[in-house]
Amino acid sequence: MRSEIPSVLIVGGSGNLGRKLTKLLAEKNYKVRWLTRKLNSKINIKQFEWDFEKAFIDTACFENTDILINLAGASIRDKRWTKHYKNEIYNSRVRATRFLREVIECNKYRIRTFIQGSAVGYYGNQTTSDMMAEDHFPGKDFLAKTCEEWELEAKKFSELGCRVCIMRTGVVFSPGNEAYDTMLKLAAFKIGSTLGDGRQYFPWIHLEDWCRMVIFLIEDQLLRGAFNAVAPHQIKQAELNTFFHKKTGKKQMIHSTPAWFTKLLFGEMAENLLNGSSISAQKILNAGFKYKYPDLNSMLK
Repeated sequence: MRSEIPSVLIVGGSGNLGRKLTKLLAEKNYKVRWLTRKLNSKINIKQFEWDFEKAFIDTACFENTDILINLAGASIRDKRWTKHYKNEIYNSRVRATRFLREVIECNKYRIRTFIQGSAVGYYGNQTTSDMMAEDHFPGKDFLAKTCEEWELEAKKFSELGCRVCIMRTGVVFSPGNEAYDTMLKLAAFKIGSTLGDGRQYFPWIHLEDWCRMVIFLIEDQLLRGAFNAVAPHQIKQAELNTFFHKKTGKKQMIHSTPAWFTKLLFGEMAENLLNGSSISAQKILNAGFKYKYPDLNSMLK
């Protein structure tokens, strides 16, 4: 028998997004549990273990679960994109999501809402004047194809009676998180630089707004489909770099990193760093979501 308190299971809850989301959900009296590949006895959260590569999962995790949030996936920036690591990026998203659905279907568990993390990489590594809305076609590069197949697996959850929401997320910022602090440290040492010509857009969102958006999608049960999880005020990479240097009060010593050197450093991943289009937040705005941090300057208040 289900409790009146909504029960949320977060896959990949131990990451930066999952921890903050867990905190905000708990503050709203949701019952939060994690599905993780490595149990952590130091954390006071009910955890269940799984390993999709070994086709193993503690199926008790799905009992009385109302909302399933899937944030699992190998980092796209931690390592160079070798053939082996590209397989890991793909499998930890597409195969893992497929495995979750198959287990739920086989055991006839009833999940009311499924929220799937995705990425703005869905739109491809291109820099255009087009504003990318959710109905825009996917790109053709590796990351775009991975996101497309990932989302296709997520959409199949609707066949199980789930309401499905997909969040195409930009780079998540907040003071204290890895992405933000890395940019700040580079600027503090005067070595932060624009990648390529700096004209590429840099889709981003504040961590708190991202978590609030998840909760917004959970609570408005009329919403479904894909949503761009980005701040409404988008910036270009050169503007981002200037922002962090102004914040530290340090003058840039290196103004730009040539495209050829970026490619030498990062390999195939460089195309995703050197390109980027403006991503529209209009769909979630039209749904009534209010941003706390609509632009970079709002993080300084």
